[in-house]
Amino acid sequence: MKKFTQFLLTITILILTFVIYSCSSTKVLEDCDCDDYTDIDTMKVSIVDTVRGTETVFVDKDNKFYVQIGCFANKNYAERFADEAKNKLESTILVILSKDNLYRVMAGEYIEITDAKNMLSSVKIKGYTDAFIRDKYGPVEK
Repeated sequence: MKKFTQFLLTITILILTFVIYSCSSTKVLEDCDCDDYTDIDTMKVSIVDTVRGTETVFVDKDNKFYVQIGCFANKNYAERFADEAKNKLESTILVILSKDNLYRVMAGEYIEITDAKNMLSSVKIKGYTDAFIRDKYGPVEK
């Protein structure tokens, strides 16, 4: 009788584990950059012109580009890093709290990606080698 009870308990635990695991929702991110990709109303479309070899990217007109130079879970660390970056880069530095409670340190806010690319080059020259261009949805260019 004792073995039968242990057997039932083991089966019950296995079934509950399977049900809990199969009912839980997991979200797969496209990159490992701490981003929270929520359902969005706008869509990025990339069209490659095979004749000319150029790429055209259409994005929503309210989209802005940023050069991310740091990402911190601790607000004090992010603010300290931003102060140092402001002195070193002599540029506008933003600290933005993302939906996943991370403090992203950005160098500038740009409407045109070419301006963001220029800033990215400048930032990398000044030692922020892991910097990259992002928009509100995630990384755009590294």
